[in-house]
Amino acid sequence: AGGPHAAVFREECSKIFDALIIGDGEEIIVAAVNDVISGGLKKAYEQNTVLDLNRYHYPLRGYLPASTIARKGLLAMKTRQGYGELLSTTVMFSRGCPYSCSFCAMPQLKAYAPGIRYRAPKLIEEEIEYLKRDYGIQAISLLDEIGIPPGIKQAIPHLEAIGRTGIVWKGQCRSDGITPETAALAKDAGCAVMCFGVESAVQKSLDLINKNLDMAKVKDSIRLMKKAGIECRIYMILGLPAEPEDIVERTWEFIKETAPDMVFLSLLTVRPGTDMYNNPKKFGMKSVTSDW
Repeated sequence: AGGPHAAVFREECSKIFDALIIGDGEEIIVAAVNDVISGGLKKAYEQNTVLDLNRYHYPLRGYLPASTIARKGLLAMKTRQGYGELLSTTVMFSRGCPYSCSFCAMPQLKAYAPGIRYRAPKLIEEEIEYLKRDYGIQAISLLDEIGIPPGIKQAIPHLEAIGRTGIVWKGQCRSDGITPETAALAKDAGCAVMCFGVESAVQKSLDLINKNLDMAKVKDSIRLMKKAGIECRIYMILGLPAEPEDIVERTWEFIKETAPDMVFLSLLTVRPGTDMYNNPKKFGMKSVTSDW
């Protein structure tokens, strides 16, 4: 077993599974498989150092049926026709997140993979060209937590590498770091859709959940993306701590003011391993259950 649950609830999982994989898997999964072959499987395998993603080849998809890799519909857009017909796939060019939002970040995982690590631009370009060549991919959906690297010095070569492939793409990134230059670079690199995790229209709620967003910058980021001709989608959460009684009205006013192309609303869920789960009273919650 691996992933967040195994990392957060090691004792519970160790009673059910033969072995646990904790941390980045590239090296320790190989170690576990070798131990299975030799008959010496250990109870747990941990990645003890921060993994350098650029030491590893991009993922080869040849072991999977082509129908599970290339499909249509990933880039369907509200504002433009035809993008949903593009043959698409999902990719990840980074790992981790430098932020510690109380509803999302898990200290148990950040201990193994602090900050955020991006693949080298050369490897990004090679992976996209491989997908185009072997699978006829016309568009990609970036699953990275932060699809555009923070800081213009890293963002420029990253976006230029994607742009050189001529691919169309959608991604998500922080909603307070977009500048006119970043928006223009993303557009030139083939970005058709950008998603922002805004979470709340109430600054007090954002501050309490450690989102560290400035609402003025959020509004500016949405405006800049739309001005660049990139479809802008936002994610909002209802049920956050410190919400006022008129949260629905406040949320609707924010949506009308910023006019994003699409809005995705979710109800708050308290994820195991997060600050909300570990310290519920800090957020005004009476109790959190672990009865799965």
